[in-house]
Amino acid sequence: SFSPGTNFLYVTGKNDAMLLQSKSVTEPIKPGLGSPGHYQSFTEWKMGMVKATQSVAAYDPNTGDLAWVATLPGTTSGGNIATAGDLVFEPVGNIFHVLDAKTGAKLAGVQMKISAFSSPLAYMAGGKQFVAVASGNSVVAIGLP
Repeated sequence: SFSPGTNFLYVTGKNDAMLLQSKSVTEPIKPGLGSPGHYQSFTEWKMGMVKATQSVAAYDPNTGDLAWVATLPGTTSGGNIATAGDLVFEPVGNIFHVLDAKTGAKLAGVQMKISAFSSPLAYMAGGKQFVAVASGNSVVAIGLP
């Protein structure tokens, strides 16, 4: 995401690793619906070879300079959103993290019942701004002052 207030571009990074052992390639992978695709090429999966983390990095897009990096425990498939109030929201696992957009300092962590696997969105309702993220079969929304 980008904030014209801070002039930073916020990039989500996922830091995780797994060990995959592949079969000998003897036949092409079969395309089509229901095909396991490249997964059929693996004989062994070992997850958790390193401690998974997710990071948010703030860059000045004019210079490419790195302003700050915040590292959060765990990893998911979602991204982040920056607000005009100088906040960056990043869901990781079942915690909806709130960071200071200028410094990367963690300001809050909202506990969710189920992990989020999507990027957050912002909207207005009743004259108030909210940031929300899908969490399982529900939506967690945080009202901003």
